[in-house]
Amino acid sequence: RLRVMMTRLQKDLGDAGALLNYGHEALKMYEEARDYSYDYVVLLHNISLGYILNRDWLSAKLYMDEAVELSDDMLAKGSIPKEWSNFDFRNTRGMIETELGQYDKAINDFTTVIEHSDPNYLASTYWLALNNLSVAYTKQGLYREAREVLNRTNTASLELLLFKNQNLGILDYLTNETDSAASHLKGYNRDVVIQSMNIVKAFSDTESEPYLKKTGQEIVFVNNLLGYKFPDLAADCFDANLYSRNISMAVQSVFSARVYSSSEDSTYRHLNSLRNEAIRKGLNREVRDSLHREIIELQKQLLRNNPEIINIILSNIGSWKSVRDNLNDNEASVMFCYVPELFDANTATGYFGAFITQSEDLVPRLIKLGSVDDLEDIFFNLNPSTEFISELYSNETANKLYEMLWAPLEPYIGSADRIYYSTCGTLGMINHEALVNREGKRLGFEKDMVYLSSPTLLNRFNTYGDEVDVDMAALFGAPSFNLSVDDMGRLSSQFLAYSGDDSEDFTTLRGELMRDGWAQLPGTKREIQTIAELLNTNGKITYSYIGESATEESVKALSGLSPSIIHFATHGFVVLNQSQYDASEFAQSMTGLNERGAYMLRSGLVLSGGNNAWMGANIPEDVEDGILTAEEISRLDLSNTKLVVLSACDTGRGHIDPVEGVWGLQRAFKQAGVESILMTLWKIPDQTTALFMEKFYEQLLAGRSLRQSVKEAQLYLIENGATDPFYWAAFVVLD
Repeated sequence: RLRVMMTRLQKDLGDAGALLNYGHEALKMYEEARDYSYDYVVLLHNISLGYILNRDWLSAKLYMDEAVELSDDMLAKGSIPKEWSNFDFRNTRGMIETELGQYDKAINDFTTVIEHSDPNYLASTYWLALNNLSVAYTKQGLYREAREVLNRTNTASLELLLFKNQNLGILDYLTNETDSAASHLKGYNRDVVIQSMNIVKAFSDTESEPYLKKTGQEIVFVNNLLGYKFPDLAADCFDANLYSRNISMAVQSVFSARVYSSSEDSTYRHLNSLRNEAIRKGLNREVRDSLHREIIELQKQLLRNNPEIINIILSNIGSWKSVRDNLNDNEASVMFCYVPELFDANTATGYFGAFITQSEDLVPRLIKLGSVDDLEDIFFNLNPSTEFISELYSNETANKLYEMLWAPLEPYIGSADRIYYSTCGTLGMINHEALVNREGKRLGFEKDMVYLSSPTLLNRFNTYGDEVDVDMAALFGAPSFNLSVDDMGRLSSQFLAYSGDDSEDFTTLRGELMRDGWAQLPGTKREIQTIAELLNTNGKITYSYIGESATEESVKALSGLSPSIIHFATHGFVVLNQSQYDASEFAQSMTGLNERGAYMLRSGLVLSGGNNAWMGANIPEDVEDGILTAEEISRLDLSNTKLVVLSACDTGRGHIDPVEGVWGLQRAFKQAGVESILMTLWKIPDQTTALFMEKFYEQLLAGRSLRQSVKEAQLYLIENGATDPFYWAAFVVLD
């Protein structure tokens, strides 16, 4: 019965994977005991809800049909009280039938509930059936009937009120009802914030994460659908997009030590130690589940003890007005997004779009761009080859992408000298600044482009600028990937100044995995030594970790005391597909606290001794394994660090969320408090990367801004023969 209760909890949180795992475990137990009681029927219903979350409608229908059949039989025999009706089951089955286009069956289920339930006794069930009936009518094009049914719907609960406003808004779109669209959209946005904050207050961040993910995608769909058709709503839609993008990070930020009073320091420290323990490799399921439960309870305790928690979270979201008010006259903000278009209630097409804002605007402009399918056919590739990158950023293809993504924005950006831009979903895989405009120029060499993880960071950028005040740097490079487990243990509590053997092989790609593990990177040793010499010559304090001293322990020791610059010259990795997962014993050994936590464990940096854990070797409990995952980085306090340089492969890549963007190293360092990240979008050659980094630091120390230093280093490569964008366009700066 406990597992049945857990299935319902996971449904409320929107975690389909956990729901189905608990559900099928419980189902096996009931069937082995031949227990087909009402609890078994409830379990069938909950499993069906899990398949609904996964949009597996046929599987959901299979379980739901059995639940309705068994409950009908129980009611007929009087084996359950009449008030234990199966109206919830019929409501759910009707929803499934609606999605499958079985409208007559769906309407029959909904009308059965409406005709036989008492709206005063089973209020939510009755009103939910009315709401669902309106959806069935809408999908058949019966818009008048759908609106009439919705107008009969009471607001018996916050969830029903949210559904009602959402469905009325979609009807407004389909019937071009401008006057009512604003009130319905505002009501929907208000209700979804209230509901999500209720979830946040009641659950830990790992529990609320799946709900926030699902809700964020729904918010973007509803708002951008209406915002494009009704331009006067664009400011509300912009704010809703900000909420969807920033809410997860804002929730996680409240578990920073900076939020809590000194009386809670011990609780926070205990929570942090538990979270570090929970992501340790090799834990069995029972231990991990126990740690997970303890983490959840501690987080709930911290939430209960902070009555201002919601205000803290919402203050980190931002608004369109704050973005506009921080723009100067010669600047523009571009926030890319998804824009759906409905031709009828059953046919939708997805487009990319962009919100454009300038300082004098009364409302932002939402511009529809090319279709998602057409654009992704050009640039989407989870494991791009050198040839693919060279073709993608050739003048012809880069101009084609510009025409689809940026040319439609030109009339609204005008003559702005500086453009702040934020991407969404797969658009984060592109170096927009390497696209070619109509004059045949690379966009980043023509405009002052500032890539922000969220438009709300515009205020911080304007306050602190693009300068990097270097006082101290920690440099990690040429790790000894094949360091023995014994030597890893010896070095776990000390940091030695060791340099690896010289080598002249500079053709290795940073991120190139060999059959026997990660290959050594001889160019990274020279890179670190040259950068250290440049910094020291300019009077900067420098700590270099080369060879076997480039350990995971030495990185984690920076937490709370981090320097202004941290530089990594090593292999980066990201596991994005099944074949990569199957080929990695390390990836298979990792289990996150939730789905997104797992994504953060499957990207990272390889340090000394990393080949041991990567190839499946056992590492002593008191020794770090040499693989610094994004999840581990996100737990560090690097808030003193202005710039992290990731001179490694694929460091800008990760699992792609359609709303929040990339879950990987870039998100990890942002969670850790780093201001700016210089990262890569694909596998980069060892030698040219070293040359790029040397020139970059030379420019930075000469007083140039961060982004200007990157441009100068890119131009340096081009002028010295590395003209193919494969060599220079991988590098992007993200604030």
